[in-house]
Order: sequence, then C-alpha cells, then structure tokens
Amino acid sequence: IKNLKTLRKRKIKLDSTLRIHHDLVLHYPYLSVLFTKKRYKKIESYQVIDEGIIKLDLRSGIQHIWSILDFLPNYSIPSGSGNGKYFTAHSNSIDVDEFQNYYISFRDLSQIWKVSENLDKVYYRIGIGTSELKKKGEYFRGQHSIDITKPNAFYLYDNGATGKEKELFNSRIVKVTVDSAMGYYKISEVLQLPDSLSTIRMGSVKELDERLVISVFNKVFNILEIDTLGVISNHLVNGDGHAIKVLPVKN
Repeated sequence: IKNLKTLRKRKIKLDSTLRIHHDLVLHYPYLSVLFTKKRYKKIESYQVIDEGIIKLDLRSGIQHIWSILDFLPNYSIPSGSGNGKYFTAHSNSIDVDEFQNYYISFRDLSQIWKVSENLDKVYYRIGIGTSELKKKGEYFRGQHSIDITKPNAFYLYDNGATGKEKELFNSRIVKVTVDSAMGYYKISEVLQLPDSLSTIRMGSVKELDERLVISVFNKVFNILEIDTLGVISNHLVNGDGHAIKVLPVKN
C-alpha cells in the first residue's frame, strides 16, 4: 500500500488463500476490500464458495474478516441459482455510509446486504429471494455497482430488473431507498440506458454534484457523464476497462 501524499510504501500481508475481488473502499483509517477464497461449505444442494470483506486498519495492519459463509446458512438460496453443484454469490461492489455500515452487492444472488461496522451483524438483505423487508415496485437483478447517496439510499447499475431471461441485457440505473422501520424497500428512480450501452457484464454508477458518472463495458469501455434525466454531457470511449471510482476534487 502506497501513501499518495508521502509516497511511502507499507506492506500488509494477507492470507495467501484470499484473493482480492472486484472492489474496495477507503474509509480512513480503514481500507476495506472484497475477497473470494477457495473454501466451500455445503448449503442446500450447493457447494458455496467463500466470499466477504477484509477490513484493514492502515495504522496497525490488523485485519477483520466478514464471511458470507457465516451468514448464508440462515437464508435459503434463490431457486435456479448456481452452476451445477457449485455456487458463488459474486460479490462485486462495496460502499460504506456515514455511520461506517457496509453495503455489499451480490450479483448472482441479485441482493444487497447491509452489514454492521463491526462486521458482526447483517441488518437487512433486499432483492430476489429475501423476505425480511417487503418490496414496493420492481426487482433489481444482476446489479454491478452500488453508490450510497445517504444511509439506506443508493444507486445501482442494474442489469435486468424484470427477471426475465430474454431481458437480461436491459440495463438501467436505479435508485433504491430502504425504510427498515416501516419494513419495505422500493425503487424510487429509473433511468433506462439505450440498447447500445446495455450489458450484463460490467457497469458502475457514481453520483457527483447532482449528476451521474456511468461506466459500462459493451464491446468497448464507455464513460458517460449525465444528469438524472439521462441527458449526456460527456461521453468517453476506451478500448478496455471494467468499472470506475470517481473522486471529488478538493478546492
């Protein structure tokens, strides 16, 4: 890990069986990353691969680990999930709210989980196959990004909200709000992307100064700056890429 101000490097040794996977978030003094590990647990009819969060204290190097395998046995896996006898939840995005709670996107589950700051509690799960909170409106499905706007409100890059297989390339940007006290969640905003930008593979969304920055891989890597009505102000095209993290510019 390199400090971008001092350029000093510091080595933090991880378990050699852990592989950093997809996404990370810096919430100083912590750096939290998603991981996957070739460790399986039998749940229902599947061998489920281990995935979760590594929370690194950048001052001491102490690591705390949250594993989905510790919580998934309490819930049923949506029918039709997995590939043969193996199953991966496919964690692909992570964000932290102002109270340091975690929000994790699991694409293959089509679920968002909210996890406590201390990684010892799941506050709620929303999405397909969950029953703790009622759904108002449509499902999201195959999402590839989560960006918190305020606690319990976030944008998702959604890859197929209807759940119909033939419409899985129907990509959208949706805003989800959760009212756990009232026991429901809902999609409050929808921005449909054109077919030329729809993808099931890779996309991200970030709100910045009342506009959205979107990245999407569909044959080539696209970065767009749009308003919440979908009007494009900038569109960059690159040959390859995956997703982006947008940093605010300090004056």
